[in-house]
Amino acid sequence: MADLTNIDDATLRDIVRLVDGTLPVERKAALEERVSMEPELQAIVQEQLKGRALATPVDEGEPSRVHATIAARARRGAPRPTFALALGVGAAMVAVLAAILIVLAAPNSTETNIEAVAEVSLRAAEDSVAVDSTAPAVLEGTFDDLQFPNWEEEFGFTASGRRDDTVEGRTVRTTFYDNAAGERRLAYTIVSGGALDSPGDGGSRVVNGVEFEVFDGPLATSVSWERDGRTCVLSGDGSEDMLMAMASWRGGGAVTF
Repeated sequence: MADLTNIDDATLRDIVRLVDGTLPVERKAALEERVSMEPELQAIVQEQLKGRALATPVDEGEPSRVHATIAARARRGAPRPTFALALGVGAAMVAVLAAILIVLAAPNSTETNIEAVAEVSLRAAEDSVAVDSTAPAVLEGTFDDLQFPNWEEEFGFTASGRRDDTVEGRTVRTTFYDNAAGERRLAYTIVSGGALDSPGDGGSRVVNGVEFEVFDGPLATSVSWERDGRTCVLSGDGSEDMLMAMASWRGGGAVTF
């Protein structure tokens, strides 16, 4: 049985996609070369290939290590496996293959790419937005139990529209903000489900008690952070300090973290 202990989630996902033919061409050669050099990866590929002929359903009660592996790998409430495997494949292989596939199948996997989320900032708004009449520091409506801030009075940016998208299996909502002259746009995106892994290329900073990750986004600088366990992304052409000051603003407690 292959040992998953030292293999990261992203590699497991790519191996599954390599076997089923959906791995992007630009990543295929590098992964094939790595597999050729690492026996542990070769074992996982072999087990995945053996499980391609699907026939009998996995017994949800066996083995318990399936659920332990899934809990460690798929984090934050991923669904239980309902995969079917070839006749004759042993329980140990069931555990390995189910653990591999759950990472790929879970719609709320932390493997969703934050940079891909930030790309939504380049799209056009599709719906109008309004200020919450009962709490003017936030906008009307909620998304995954969170409200977007109203930055007009505090920072001079007016919410001009919003849109909903699905990015790599996650539902996201983006609100766009314009300055008074309509010359600058900010895009604030909330990602549904558990928090994503940080992009990790621009370093982290703590502002007003909120930890931010800075990265290069499609609208120049972007920052990501968490609100109540959800990942948020703010993209725009402002400075890092400005973006983090706006993103960490609590509106007198109306903007929850």
